[in-house]
Amino acid sequence: MTRLTLFAILAAGCVTGIGHIEKAAAFSCATTGVLTSLEGKILVDRGDGFKAGAVGLSLKAGDKVSVVGAGNAVVDFGNSKVVTIGSSTTETVRAPGCSVTNTSNRGVVITIAVASGVAAAIALSHHRKSRSISP
Repeated sequence: MTRLTLFAILAAGCVTGIGHIEKAAAFSCATTGVLTSLEGKILVDRGDGFKAGAVGLSLKAGDKVSVVGAGNAVVDFGNSKVVTIGSSTTETVRAPGCSVTNTSNRGVVITIAVASGVAAAIALSHHRKSRSISP
């Protein structure tokens, strides 16, 4: 087995492995939460305008929670992911750490794929010194 073939197999395995990690991380992020505690005047917009919030109300990513004046609201996403919205604040619902999973891992996968291609080109140019590969 040539060095180039071995490198290609290794690069494909890395990209595939990162894809599986991305899927597992996305699966572990809950996209729905529940209002578990309310103090003060709490309004919730689930796409149909702001209405009074209540303990036990189910929320999904993109919904808005507004704390009017003094008070707070707690949204529980499970797995120890809790968001507290403070006084005089309006927040768009999203589980902590989940928004990063959905965007940054794609960049990592693309970076590794490009780096693998560059490394393959370098390996080829060292293997066949009379030829060079240009993008």
